[in-house]
Amino acid sequence: MEWLRLCKGDAIGPGGLYGVPHDGHADDIASVLASFPGWRDRGWLPVAGDGSGDYYVLITDGKLAGHVAFIDQSDFDALGYIVATTIWTFVRSLLLADAGDRRWPFDRGHVLGLDPAMAHVPAALLPWGDGR
Repeated sequence: MEWLRLCKGDAIGPGGLYGVPHDGHADDIASVLASFPGWRDRGWLPVAGDGSGDYYVLITDGKLAGHVAFIDQSDFDALGYIVATTIWTFVRSLLLADAGDRRWPFDRGHVLGLDPAMAHVPAALLPWGDGR
């Protein structure tokens, strides 16, 4: 995966971007999966934290494969909503939000401008609440 070659678990963004274990000071994919073993069976690969106990996962199986979803700590066994349709769009959006752009992921027009494929996400999984 190209992303893992570039990001080895850097402490960037609000809760860090996960990668492979390298210094023991940051969360990594393996340690997060050890805490949530059911995620592996669902095809959820943890890619980042939000700094508040919530997670972002890359969906690796099914119709949403390649999309990144938010997992809220209120229910670690359910997708909260989709935040991006590719890992690269997610990383860009996360870092812009961390730098102060508060439009992602809830401002529909802004998100669709960055990630037009979000228009094809099932309504119940959209962060701006369509279909809820």
